[in-house]
Amino acid sequence: MGDNGDPNVSNSNCSAVNCSTTDDMQVCGGEQHSSPAKTTSAQPQYSVEYLAQLLKDKKHLMAFPNIFLHLERLVDEEIAKVRSSLFTLDPNKEALVLPDPIGPIASLQEKVYVPVRRHPDILQYNFVGRILGPRGMTAKQLEQETGCKIMVRGRGSMRDKKKEEQNRGKPNWEHLNDDLHVLIQCEDAENRAKIKVKRAVEEITKLLVPAVSSLFLHPFTYYILQLQLSDVGQARTPSPCLSSCFL
Repeated sequence: MGDNGDPNVSNSNCSAVNCSTTDDMQVCGGEQHSSPAKTTSAQPQYSVEYLAQLLKDKKHLMAFPNIFLHLERLVDEEIAKVRSSLFTLDPNKEALVLPDPIGPIASLQEKVYVPVRRHPDILQYNFVGRILGPRGMTAKQLEQETGCKIMVRGRGSMRDKKKEEQNRGKPNWEHLNDDLHVLIQCEDAENRAKIKVKRAVEEITKLLVPAVSSLFLHPFTYYILQLQLSDVGQARTPSPCLSSCFL
């Protein structure tokens, strides 16, 4: 029943006649009521192309040092966020479950060879870069998750190619005579070490499968990725066929 005694009149606080709505506030009969909270947008899907755009923006900002201080900081933060999203390991996989140790400490190791011979030369940049990640972050994360030591060894594993040739054949540098590979080492009770090494091999193998999209990168995007991988010393000279292959 309404305030005037008419049973056909609703006694609500507002009606369509005296109620107006703004983006975040509803005004009814002179009173203000908060509108229901809006749903947040979905997590943005980052891409290599977006990273390339951010790096280009940063390059433009660097032409005016110490002028756009807040812009520089915001761009740096966004670059770090995108890098982390693109190069991080799968966050949804199950944590490693280990049994109680049995027996003495054992030292196990396994090699996972990088399949550079099975893919075009323009893709070789991708393998070691995906394993190490920007500034080695991916490899460090993988070491923490598996309890194994992850090292890139073999021909092409050193940043300084001249030094690599000088060290080839010397004691303690025998790995340079081998094909490019990832060396996985673990020290633990044998029953636990086997599980850790197995997980590390599985994760490394996933990283060594080239993404299909890598086959269709625009030359500029490829160049930006080369700059990214130069942080970890794995950038290679772009293939001469880039212009004819992608333009």
